[in-house]
Amino acid sequence: MRFRASVKKQLTALKINPHTRTIRYDDIRFARIEKFPYAIHYSIDAGNKIVLVHSLLSDYQNPDTNWKKRF
Repeated sequence: MRFRASVKKQLTALKINPHTRTIRYDDIRFARIEKFPYAIHYSIDAGNKIVLVHSLLSDYQNPDTNWKKRF
């Protein structure tokens, strides 16, 4: 329940101001989940004013070998 609450808190913060996180690779930004080794990987569609969440990955996983292969 604490993990879920932390994810919701981070998503709410991203909804308010998604540009606070830096671009890590390509146009993907990520926001760490407080007190947990996970991060939300997302991009911003400025034209449509949408935050696109691509994945929620453990910090121990390599994003190049995980979610990028799925798309």
